[in-house]
Amino acid sequence: MQLPEQLGEVDHMFCDKTGTLTQNDLDVKCISVNGKVSSGETREDISQLMTKQCTDGTDVEALIQCFCLCNEMRVTVNEQTGLNEYDGESQDELLLLKLSQAGSQFELVKRDQFSITLL
Repeated sequence: MQLPEQLGEVDHMFCDKTGTLTQNDLDVKCISVNGKVSSGETREDISQLMTKQCTDGTDVEALIQCFCLCNEMRVTVNEQTGLNEYDGESQDELLLLKLSQAGSQFELVKRDQFSITLL
């Protein structure tokens, strides 16, 4: 992941991509924020646990904002569903955007050469 130093700082990021190429499946099973581990079967489970486990929520909000801001995904709106869809080269970035979208804390809704819009 390419993170601009001005927007966020990550001490460690571990990603196990086993199955990504053979099964075309990459998903989040566990995430840790300030030593508090959130794990679950779905992105929604993990996102809800992240929010509950952090007492003030600011660390989770900052992490989710970094997911939304520090990526190179393109945003398009699906005309049939009206939902935002992301397209880009990095499956890691796509997965982190989907995690932030699942928790409905922040969502990347628009990006152009001059601005980034989060909802």
